[in-house]
Amino acid sequence: MLVKSWSKAWAVNDPRRGRLNSYAVTLMVLYFLCERGAIEHLPPLQPSPAELATLPPVPEFVDVQVNDAVWGAVRELLPQFFEFYADWNDDLVLSMASSPAAGAVTKAAKGWEHYVF
Repeated sequence: MLVKSWSKAWAVNDPRRGRLNSYAVTLMVLYFLCERGAIEHLPPLQPSPAELATLPPVPEFVDVQVNDAVWGAVRELLPQFFEFYADWNDDLVLSMASSPAAGAVTKAAKGWEHYVF
């Protein structure tokens, strides 16, 4: 939620203006956490209808206790998140995110040559 709030405050999360949407920001956070080993890479899961029937029901509310250890991890990982993407090759990211048929998209073609802040 911190990264999402930041992205909205700095207009990084603004798909109407050709920028990222909330889904993309969430994927960025998940990718970063996987790369740092904070969460595990999980294989795609497509359970069969029979397997779905055996899953326990999802509770309507889960009480999550946020303690000092959790906030300590957040304080450690949040600056790393920004460093991780600040050092990223932007043109590589855009070429990975664009359609193969359309070819690579450069920052200049998208008008992203200047910093937002």
